[in-house]
Amino acid sequence: MAAPDRGLQAVPRGLDRNLTTYLQAIRTELLRLSGLVRGSDQSRAVRASEASVAFGGGSISTASGNVDVGAIASQVLRDGSVTERKLAERAVTGGKLANNSVTSRTIAPGEVGNNALAGGAVTAGKLADGAVTSGALMNRCVTRDKLGDGAVDTRNLTDGAVTTDKLGKRAVTAETLGDWAVTFYKISPGAVGTESIRNGSVTVKKLAKDAVPPAWASGEAKDGETVVIPGNWDGRPTVFLTGWSGIVPEADPETGEQRITVGPERFTETMDADGAGTGAWRFVARGDFSWMAMGRAKEEAGT
Repeated sequence: MAAPDRGLQAVPRGLDRNLTTYLQAIRTELLRLSGLVRGSDQSRAVRASEASVAFGGGSISTASGNVDVGAIASQVLRDGSVTERKLAERAVTGGKLANNSVTSRTIAPGEVGNNALAGGAVTAGKLADGAVTSGALMNRCVTRDKLGDGAVDTRNLTDGAVTTDKLGKRAVTAETLGDWAVTFYKISPGAVGTESIRNGSVTVKKLAKDAVPPAWASGEAKDGETVVIPGNWDGRPTVFLTGWSGIVPEADPETGEQRITVGPERFTETMDADGAGTGAWRFVARGDFSWMAMGRAKEEAGT
């Protein structure tokens, strides 16, 4: 519905100046008489009625400033005319938000809580370096599949954590054993063979009682005779004097001093036809004496 003052024909252009002035005065008087002069109460009432038609059939009273509910439609509002101050608290609900309209710039720091996160929403790419600390891990959640090769070093192992079951076969080598780590109780019976014993390392003190059965022989010797010591000896036996008689002092060729010499001299092992030792020993007697030989007998073949 057009405004009544706009329904009155305007004065045409191109007329005589005086005529135009005359007609304009008549038009103004007609508008005044009808109460439609701009700025009058009647004019404002008519404009309010027009606005009510445009706003959907409601009414506007300029005196009270009230607008009927639902009178203002979206097409009446200019773009950008609804500012933050025009919005009531909690007026913008989830249904009013367009998809993807909530960005990182519109979310205040710390406002996204656990209940706002969908299950599985926090992926590996969302975690910052060093974000997952020990306090964020559940007990026993770090399984074997989660550990990279070589990830566990000495610092990660508690004392005593590596038990026997954790050691692979042949994992303990000579380099991993500490000095003096292999003690008496760590050696299994029969584990030390001949190849493990250094030459000369088994001394008399290391031999147990009756470990080497002694061999012995005894007899009488006359001055100047060759005496054969019976037996099959492993090395030259030791000959002890058990008594002597008929000792004649002799003068030392160099000093002239008198001395007494008695006992076995010039020990030799008898040889077979091939020049190999037979295990039998002999000596030359100096003086008359009784003797006893002791030593180690050779082990018989096959024993």
